[in-house]
Amino acid sequence: MIKAKYDDHLQEIQKKGTYLLVIKNETNKKFTVGRYNGGNAVKFEKGIYLYVGSAMGIGATSLPNRLLRHAIKKNGEKHPVFEELVDFFRERGTPYRKPLRKTLRWHIDYILEHMLLEMIFFDLSSKPKEKNWARKLASSPQIRTAFAKIGSSDDGGFPHFFLLKKEKIFLDQIVEVLE
Repeated sequence: MIKAKYDDHLQEIQKKGTYLLVIKNETNKKFTVGRYNGGNAVKFEKGIYLYVGSAMGIGATSLPNRLLRHAIKKNGEKHPVFEELVDFFRERGTPYRKPLRKTLRWHIDYILEHMLLEMIFFDLSSKPKEKNWARKLASSPQIRTAFAKIGSSDDGGFPHFFLLKKEKIFLDQIVEVLE
């Protein structure tokens, strides 16, 4: 499922924005996250994780291409939201490139190899909101930091990867925190 703030009349911002990935980990797992933790495996508890990011560039770093990259695994296997994203951008005439596979580069790439990308909320806007969203999530009593420094290299180490304290929190409640 995707949920988007979007204005069909603002063609110029169709390629930029901030996003929130809703990621489900169905069982307790242990795996490496690139060079995080010195390349040693990290334990992930069962639950719903949130990852905040942004894409303010063009081409490969545009929002459509970044989201589609997140929605595919290294071997080309697609997360459930992949086709919905393609349809969303195609219907609006937003340029995108469908990746066939990806090279693992960022922390989130390694995480998405082992977990399910269930939902994406994004705000198409040329104004970056990533840092603001991360701080709002961090201050929510329903959410806790999952691991320090994951996804936060461009934010002075402030966390961008979170875990819901209770799985029963609905996306609308999360979005409310970001408003």
